Amino acid sequence: NITANSSEACVKCPIGFYNPSTGQTSCTTCISGYYCDIVGTTDAKPCPTGTYNANTGSNSFQACVKCPIGFYNPSTGQTSCTTCISGYYCDIVGTTDAKPCPTGTYNPNTGSNSSQACVKCPIGSYNQNTTQTSCTTCISGHYCDILGTTDPKPCPTGTYNRDTGSKSSQACVKCPIGSYNQHTRQISCTTCIAGYYCDIVGTTDAKPCPTGTYNPNTGSKSSQACVKCPIGWYNQYTGQTSCTPCIWGYYCDTVGATYPTPCPTGTYNPSIRSISSQACIKCSIGSCNPFIGRFSCTPCMPGYYCDTVGATNPKACSIRTYNPSTGSISSLACLKCPVGSYNNNTGEPSCPTCISGHYCDTVGATNPKPCPNGTYNLNTGSISSQACIKCLIASYNPDTGQSSCRTCISGYYCDAVGAANPKPCPRGTYNPNQGSNSSEACIKCPIGSYNSDTGESLCWTCISGYYCDAVGAIDPTPCPVGTYNPNKGSDSSEACVECPVGSYNPYTRQISCSTCTLGHYCDAVGTIDPTACPGGTYNPNQGSDSSEACVECPVGFYNPLTGQISCRTCISGYYCDTVGTIEPQPCPLGTYNPNEGSNSSEACVECPVGSYNPDTGKISCRTCVLGNYCDTVGTIDPTPCLGGTYNPKVGSISSQACIKCSAGTYNPK
Repeated sequence: NITANSSEACVKCPIGFYNPSTGQTSCTTCISGYYCDIVGTTDAKPCPTGTYNANTGSNSFQACVKCPIGFYNPSTGQTSCTTCISGYYCDIVGTTDAKPCPTGTYNPNTGSNSSQACVKCPIGSYNQNTTQTSCTTCISGHYCDILGTTDPKPCPTGTYNRDTGSKSSQACVKCPIGSYNQHTRQISCTTCIAGYYCDIVGTTDAKPCPTGTYNPNTGSKSSQACVKCPIGWYNQYTGQTSCTPCIWGYYCDTVGATYPTPCPTGTYNPSIRSISSQACIKCSIGSCNPFIGRFSCTPCMPGYYCDTVGATNPKACSIRTYNPSTGSISSLACLKCPVGSYNNNTGEPSCPTCISGHYCDTVGATNPKPCPNGTYNLNTGSISSQACIKCLIASYNPDTGQSSCRTCISGYYCDAVGAANPKPCPRGTYNPNQGSNSSEACIKCPIGSYNSDTGESLCWTCISGYYCDAVGAIDPTPCPVGTYNPNKGSDSSEACVECPVGSYNPYTRQISCSTCTLGHYCDAVGTIDPTACPGGTYNPNQGSDSSEACVECPVGFYNPLTGQISCRTCISGYYCDTVGTIEPQPCPLGTYNPNEGSNSSEACVECPVGSYNPDTGKISCRTCVLGNYCDTVGTIDPTPCLGGTYNPKVGSISSQACIKCSAGTYNPK
């Protein structure tokens, strides 16, 4: 209606129809594979997987029909179901996915509606995968002897099978002699290789020919194919196709040799394929052989000689001699070392030149002679002791065999030719220079320094706590007790300062004074020991410079010792009633005081009746004992019951506690 002017003119689509767009003049019929079950639907609803709907205009979910068996539907909104494909089966109404036939089976048909459509592979075939439409023929080297085989069985080692489709293990044929098979699933056997033989049907491994034999042929069927090596040849390994010719320095004199025999020491053999020990030739004089199995002898080397036929080792020239030649045939080739040389080893081709600092003045010397201390020799090859030159003044030599002299060191002087050791500068002196040739090089230490050792290159600065007031001081002078010196290099006793009041020094050579200690005072300049505060006083402070720092103990306290930093609290059983008490006063007989810090005799309480106190300074009274009574305050000693009476109780406060003895008893006291 093109004249409509109200939203009431828009009519909702009825069921079986839908409209996905605005501004439409009509609704779209619900398409096949879908249904429209709500008035005013904007989108058609797809039929679910496993169902289909071939009709249009469907207005209910019931229009979606489940796929029958033999069919399936994996997608929504379908107008028909898919026929179950070959290799699968669909055995449930409304199936969404076809079920695959398992391994070992196949199904060539479509539309199968039962697992019985999956047929087991016949013997001679197999199937490793699911969903197959046919079975695979059993491959060569294998056999398939069971219905529904998933994997073919391999023929074992030592067998083979050229055919396909084999249905039994009997299809696996044993390898004939002269061949073998190391692996399974083979279609043929391997020909026995050269150097080996295969003498058993169904062999898995070829047998190697033993050492000392060889076999050049393939396909050998017996150990008789292994031929022993002839003389002049050998074989040290198994499985060989040929023998090795006997090498130089060796001989092979037996058939079937596994290893050549070496020529002994002192001999050689330059030939190969030797068949006898007679091939080993003795070394001629002038040569030797220390090893077995050699193809030549070694010429006697320099420093040695070989004077016998068949020598195994050369003979060394002795110490004191040398031999520069090779191939020497006699000890006469060993020459004595000339003067200016030496030899302390055997077997040397030459003599070492006499070293510097030494001389060699005899023919055939074993060791060079050292120049004595105080001398030197710069040259090599010296032939006389005259080559040893004395050290000049300002130098020395403490050791023998030196090529130079040492310069006289600082702190010392060398004033003589041929000095073995330098002379030290005496104590109190120093010498900063090297090469000094006189004692005048030793300078006295200036004031403010000292030297307590000999042979010094400098003087020590006078240390703190000391002074050095003399030229050439050996030891510093310590500052006396009661003084101190914080400075170094002091050259007068005036550097030692007296300790100020409030400090002290009981020791010499100090760099500072000690602060006057607690319980003491230092009231004089240069105090050596602090003065202790007297008994009855105390001083809690350090650095006190007057006796007024000693404070008298207040009442209730005392001090029996000197030099104390505090007073003691008056002990129980006593009282301290005066300022500056040294010893506390004991409470008298018949009284007690349980408290500390008492400052009056009134703190001493009289013992109550029923108790007593025979001693002074007590913190409690004693309970009146058996046979007695204490009937007064402040009793010192209890009163005993009279004769003819007794008292079995303690703490009695009256004579009435004394009971008369009963008839038949008595009490003499």
